[in-house]
Amino acid sequence: MALILLCCVGIYAVRDPRNEHFGVEMQALFKAIPASEIPSTAVRQLQQTTPGRRVALMTQMLEELSNCNPGVLPYFVSAVGRRFPDMAACMVVEAVNLQPGQVVSIVRAATIVAPEQLEAMILETARHLPDVFPLVAIAAAEQQPQSAERILAAIAAALPEAAPVLEKAMSQQVGYPVDIRQVLSEADCWLENQEAPGIARQGAVSHSPFASLQRLARIRCEKQKQRNSIDSNEPSLGQVDGNESLEKPFLPSCSEAPEVENIKKAASQAVAR
Repeated sequence: MALILLCCVGIYAVRDPRNEHFGVEMQALFKAIPASEIPSTAVRQLQQTTPGRRVALMTQMLEELSNCNPGVLPYFVSAVGRRFPDMAACMVVEAVNLQPGQVVSIVRAATIVAPEQLEAMILETARHLPDVFPLVAIAAAEQQPQSAERILAAIAAALPEAAPVLEKAMSQQVGYPVDIRQVLSEADCWLENQEAPGIARQGAVSHSPFASLQRLARIRCEKQKQRNSIDSNEPSLGQVDGNESLEKPFLPSCSEAPEVENIKKAASQAVAR
């Protein structure tokens, strides 16, 4: 779990200006090779990186890939998630945050190669991407229909206030597989009709059948940011549920990281082919 939390901090980490050159080298590599080779090349670069730097490198790769070839993101998630399944949850959060329009393909790619990380994917998207997490849950359920209870349990863990209505909606389901979309929609209706403190009508997601759940997730997310801001004097997602603040991922600078030389070498070899 600590690795997952550390990964997810990457979305909000302050970027070091020294890493601009690093990003340029990586983008040059991605442009120098065929799109079909990008996922396997990314895996090789991550394998050559020390574990302590792997999260930051993966995050930077996703950002550069999102800029130069976003269509490859699901294949990147699949390849990296297969080799490093412990990074699957944070990779889903990062990738969906960068390309929300690809949420279905990204989640499906991740759940195929790392089904054991399903709960973590749902939990972290609910905590960090409150407006998108219902779509992540539905996409995961479509790919893993036998895992509906695990998905709902993860949502309940992220949003304890919604646990009773989720359980009620689940109990009224008939047949198999469980229709996660219907469960979330019914739970959202019951949640909206409750006089639940803190769930205000303001800020609803327009035309969303999951507006109350999204508002609840957004409220919890904002409260967590405020707690982190008080503790660290800057916005951060480094602290979750009262745990000590985690160190922000280290983004290697062009002057000190061996990753840059590896990427430059790979780009040169690709151009020479």
